[in-house]
Amino acid sequence: YVFFFNDTATTEIYTEQIVGSVRCVQETAIKMGNTCSENSSSHGVYLLCHGESEFNNIQNELKHINAKQFEDVGMRFDDKLFDCELSENGRNQALSAKEQVAKHNVQYVFVSPLRRSLQTAEIIFGSHKSGPKIIVLPQLREVLGSSSDINARIFEAFRDFEYMNFTYVKECGNVLNTYLQDLSEKETVNQVIQKVENKYGKNIGDQRVYALEINQVMKDQYPKQLENSADVQERVQKVKTFIKSFTQQNSITGEIFIIGHQRLFEYFTAQSFSAGEPNNFQKLDYCQVHHWEYL
Repeated sequence: YVFFFNDTATTEIYTEQIVGSVRCVQETAIKMGNTCSENSSSHGVYLLCHGESEFNNIQNELKHINAKQFEDVGMRFDDKLFDCELSENGRNQALSAKEQVAKHNVQYVFVSPLRRSLQTAEIIFGSHKSGPKIIVLPQLREVLGSSSDINARIFEAFRDFEYMNFTYVKECGNVLNTYLQDLSEKETVNQVIQKVENKYGKNIGDQRVYALEINQVMKDQYPKQLENSADVQERVQKVKTFIKSFTQQNSITGEIFIIGHQRLFEYFTAQSFSAGEPNNFQKLDYCQVHHWEYL
């Protein structure tokens, strides 16, 4: 069963006992997250975290074995995990979420360009009855914290998810390093770009060359983060402004889903910040849906 919170009460009720329409959703803390009844509001905006990735799966296994090994820098910056895919468990999580949102009237889906989010979007909304438009927003990528957060497979994404709209990604300039363009450490970024171009030239067709260089920079300065909190806050604000403007400029008759990442959504939902870090935020589990009240 799934718990719902009614707009006018906080009583938990079983979904199988619901008769008629229930206006939802405010906040639930169940593992699979918030969802709506068949007759839910048609203008809601929802955050949905991607399913467990291969990187997350390895993390979880290491936690069970040895908590200290979980912090192993080699694993965190393993280049075999660049922009990795969903794990088997992550795919199953997405399939469960697909059932949850099957009756939603979904008009638009905005999704991160990272592969685990694109796969989540495809599983949940690729054959959704509403036929939503799936739009890829580069600013929805995860906070740079490991090799898995480096968008090193964008050309593969263009091919594998060709029915999705990548216009905003292609408008970013060099699609090979879109994840560098929102960083405030311009000197470091320019050094990476210059180093790559000096070695390979400007007309580079291999995405991994940027990924390998920036991954090494991240590894060398860990635990200091290349993407600082101010960068993330600014990026999140850009997304919020975009979504708000999009809803005002377009005829919205259905729901909007935003598919992204756990750390990024902490910034999305934070009520305040302390020393740059988000406070009082909604912690989203894999494939958890959260009704976003920003709009």
